[in-house]
Amino acid sequence: MSGNLRNLEILASDITYLPSPEQRKAKEAFWVRFNNNPICTSEQISLSVVDSILGDSRLSRWWPQLGFKEWFTNREEFLERAGYLLHRWMDRFEELILNKPDVQVSAFVSAGKLLMEINAKFPTRSLPTPLGGSREAGRIDQMSREELEKFVRERVHLLPETKS
Repeated sequence: MSGNLRNLEILASDITYLPSPEQRKAKEAFWVRFNNNPICTSEQISLSVVDSILGDSRLSRWWPQLGFKEWFTNREEFLERAGYLLHRWMDRFEELILNKPDVQVSAFVSAGKLLMEINAKFPTRSLPTPLGGSREAGRIDQMSREELEKFVRERVHLLPETKS
């Protein structure tokens, strides 16, 4: 059975378009510029639209290549690839834990955390906290009225000072 699975992987890799670094750079430049264009929708993407946005003569050579157009116009390709890599990482991590429990995997775990953050499967530490990033903001529900007024007064400057 594993031989059939391997054959399927080989077939899938033959079908999947593998872009060059130059093609990846062109795609990213296109999508950054295209996403700021309120006139054209993604369904209207053609070689002429891409060329008008990028002005890259290499596109006319790349466009007819088998799989290039589908890859280039797939705006979700990054997240699809990140999801795939996360699943591969989880498989490998499980294998390490089950078969080599004494192995040091800190760099491997860090890579997995990054993949989970990219895939929004794991909260990042860099996400903004409520009310301007204060550590206190996480415990607003535990503040007394006086603490809450002081907290708001220091940040919003709308409440008048009250005499104690």
